[in-house]
Amino acid sequence: MYSNDIFELTNKSFPLSISKNIRSNLINKNIANEKILEAYIDTTCNDVIKDITFLDNENEDDKYNRKNKYIYIKWYISSLIERINYISSNTNLEMALPYFDYRIVEYIYNMPNQNEENDLLKKIYNKIYKNDLPVPNKITEINYVDYITTLEHEIKKILNDSESKLLKIIDKDYVLQILNLKGTNLSINKEDELISYRQILAYLIQIEYWLNIYDIELEI
Repeated sequence: MYSNDIFELTNKSFPLSISKNIRSNLINKNIANEKILEAYIDTTCNDVIKDITFLDNENEDDKYNRKNKYIYIKWYISSLIERINYISSNTNLEMALPYFDYRIVEYIYNMPNQNEENDLLKKIYNKIYKNDLPVPNKITEINYVDYITTLEHEIKKILNDSESKLLKIIDKDYVLQILNLKGTNLSINKEDELISYRQILAYLIQIEYWLNIYDIELEI
């Protein structure tokens, strides 16, 4: 999974969500500052891992792995499943999730050695395809030019709309800075897989849509 310098047991923070300063800078300073956001993240993380039961013979590395897996199951995997369910139901598309079978999840969760997980997945892949298919190549980064252009167009419309609900909760100047510099001013931790220039824009657009769809009234 990820090394201890990314998610240490003493860090009390979520893995894959490291660039906290970027997230806090997006928020209107009249609402919250970086310390408040960090305290919220740490408290939420502690609320999640407090329910973990450890085995008597587990060392610190085993406990670290178990905490990491538990967070993935409770937050990231459950979120992915919810998204897939919503998408499939809205498009009348049946989707199979064989690797999310609860027996596989339970088995992986209780494996003490992280390296064994990768070996297990390779064995499953080879058993299913029996060398009929080539081993997948590493996925390379795709340049989503049209996608990014669309995001930039949408976020500009929102920022120029005086009636935008999003403007009440974000730091407009900071978002404009990100937009004008196309994200080159962002100090993104390379291990943070949940944030990038296009992800920030998409995230803000989704919030604006959500506020409007559900007619949320904000009083700041």
